[in-house]
Amino acid sequence: MRLAIGALVTGAMLSACTEVPQEPERTEPLTREEALSVFARLEPVLEADCKARIRTGNCDFRMQISNDRKLLPDTGVRLAENGRATLTVPASLLAYSRSEDELAFNIAHAASHRNIGHLAELRQAALLGGFVGGLKAAEIGGNEEQAQAEGAALGAVTYIQQSFKRNELQADAHATGLLGQAGFDPVAGMNLIGRLPEAAGVYKNGLGPNKRERFSVIRRAASRG
Repeated sequence: MRLAIGALVTGAMLSACTEVPQEPERTEPLTREEALSVFARLEPVLEADCKARIRTGNCDFRMQISNDRKLLPDTGVRLAENGRATLTVPASLLAYSRSEDELAFNIAHAASHRNIGHLAELRQAALLGGFVGGLKAAEIGGNEEQAQAEGAALGAVTYIQQSFKRNELQADAHATGLLGQAGFDPVAGMNLIGRLPEAAGVYKNGLGPNKRERFSVIRRAASRG
């Protein structure tokens, strides 16, 4: 944890607000059947939230469980050309999860990136980068297709560098509200955050929020109901 505490009293005050939640009793991983049950409860809430925010888009969500061992224990979300969102839950995430609340939090967090508009912003940044790259290539007589691809990648990376921390905390807060609507406990769900390893490069460079920042945001959102 990254708080520098100068006195025991200060430490006690901070821990009262941001302490890591207690671990649940369960020790075995979640099953695929439990994961499907979690998604069945979440899906109508995710889709209703999407329709309220993205009035003309495709608000259909689907979930798949992947056995790819290279995937980190974190739900991924991708949009198809028709706008349909696919949530990919790695088997490794089921192994880390100790309750349905924990898995539901991770899935809702990923879905929130779609509903809040972070994926659309990322795509727009990539498109703009590709457009600029193509223009520059046309001016100097370079390979337009390659320049567009490189520009799109640069645009996406720049967006992530500038917005990663903000987006993560926004998704945490939004997911907290969605979980309450679906009957899950977001404060119990955030136990998973304390157990998952932080992506060293992202956090070392200060791009992402640390765990205490995330806990604080989730607790505040939960207290608002």
